[in-house]
Amino acid sequence: FDRAGHDTENVALPGSRKYCRSFCGSSGCRCESRYTPLDQIDHLSLVTGSTPIACLCGFFPDILPITFESHTPLMLVYHATKGGHEFSYSAKFHFQSKVTCSNFTIGPPSGSIRWREILGPAFVSSRNSQHYTHFQCSWHLHIPHRYKVAVDFVSEENEEDCRTWNLTLWSTTSRKGGE
Repeated sequence: FDRAGHDTENVALPGSRKYCRSFCGSSGCRCESRYTPLDQIDHLSLVTGSTPIACLCGFFPDILPITFESHTPLMLVYHATKGGHEFSYSAKFHFQSKVTCSNFTIGPPSGSIRWREILGPAFVSSRNSQHYTHFQCSWHLHIPHRYKVAVDFVSEENEEDCRTWNLTLWSTTSRKGGE
């Protein structure tokens, strides 16, 4: 599913069979199989780029309907085994307006940003436990020459699973002479 990055994609997945179970939490859904390797079990993978968003297998009516939303192109992969007709599914999708990350710049001496303020109240209030959203935001910190940056990160979520969110800091320029 790809609409040139302008829209959000939603996928709702009903489920099927045995040998494998789907577990869903705050970071999405994962497949768990104790006795049979996952590559020998019919299952669905939802991927954006090289990032896995979800894995669904087995019988999971208790978590339906489930919606995955991404602001980047999604790929729905059906892993079928040789005899693999035990797993049935249907997927619906629709395109809707994309929620964008606002741009902002922080300059000395300090600044702050809160993700809930960036995405707006409609985004936060419309989410439930069966709705998973994947989005990627980039913000730039403009740091003058001879300054350094200190980032204090505080999560408003009480999460033990680091797959729920990820913060990456990187430099887009290098300074000569070790400055």
